Amino acid sequence: MKTAILKRSGKLPKFQKNLSCPKGQEFKNLEVLGTYVLCSTELGRLTESQLEAARRAIKRVLKKKGQLDLRVFPSIALTKKPTETRMGKGKGNKVKEWVYPVRPGKILFELSDVSKLKAKTAFHLAAPKLSVKVRAFCLQDRFSVPKCTFI
Repeated sequence: MKTAILKRSGKLPKFQKNLSCPKGQEFKNLEVLGTYVLCSTELGRLTESQLEAARRAIKRVLKKKGQLDLRVFPSIALTKKPTETRMGKGKGNKVKEWVYPVRPGKILFELSDVSKLKAKTAFHLAAPKLSVKVRAFCLQDRFSVPKCTFI
């Protein structure tokens, strides 16, 4: 089954696992295009399947109305050696999953042109599909994140 999220084809697709989750909070890229946003509140990794499941849950509520923007993209490949293999001989050939490292405050999804009730319902259905805790916000002024309220 094909997903809507395309994978990155890079020259060096293997990353170190301990470097893929940066510490601290996310403060850059605060220009928001949507009225309602879903932000992460803790540190972690989001896999491609989690993002796709959350996107489908939101789209199921919207039903061709409104606009959904995805602000994250799983671009880090994690490899896994098969079980019961001997030590050495490289890091592993198979890509286990594609992940995106998330910091607290990172905007994951944006919604625009929808009612507050639909946005709240959509984010309520998408939150359990993600492996990090998230919080939904309603922005009064579209280009300033400090003037926001919880929904």
